[in-house]
Amino acid sequence: MVRIIVKSGYMKGKSHKEYYVNYIATREGVEKFKSDYGNMKATKKQQKLIQQLIKDYPTATGMFEYNDFKENPTRENASEFISSVIDANLDDITTKENYIDYISHRPRVEKLGEHGLFSDAGLQFELNDVVKEIGEHEGNVWTHIISIKREDATRLGFDSVQSWMSLCQEKRNDLAKAMKIDPNNLKWFAAFHNEGHHPHIHMV
Repeated sequence: MVRIIVKSGYMKGKSHKEYYVNYIATREGVEKFKSDYGNMKATKKQQKLIQQLIKDYPTATGMFEYNDFKENPTRENASEFISSVIDANLDDITTKENYIDYISHRPRVEKLGEHGLFSDAGLQFELNDVVKEIGEHEGNVWTHIISIKREDATRLGFDSVQSWMSLCQEKRNDLAKAMKIDPNNLKWFAAFHNEGHHPHIHMV
């Protein structure tokens, strides 16, 4: 059995839409601790940030990464949980001053060329054009995060950008149906974040 976690939401504000698309398109995989330090106990700063995140976003306790951290509260697991909660709540977190410093020091996505976005059209588009189009869209913009455990991703072949792109292209009509969008009107973009324990995609 494969357990997949999907977190969905939507954005309205122009600045939120543009920031979100730029962020998921240019962010690399999670910041990794060196193996010498990753297995050490989570730092006090990490523990404090995790407590604040759980207070602000209680549903975060249902994430894969939270279970990993609770079972083994290491620096690496703390880092992955913090990163995942911020990714899942980016549209809200960008307005909270106490998280801005953390966001501003995050690394970027695993890229294919200048950015990591893919879509029905593959990779043949300019990031600035996409950011502008989504920012100026007058309706709501759906956001989805689809996460899978590393061992399942490796076993099923979903540990590469190409695999996720093919899957999204194949299932686009199912996605449209789930969001009650006419398939002819659906336009989507996604980016693959190759996290250590839980690879996932962001889709808008």
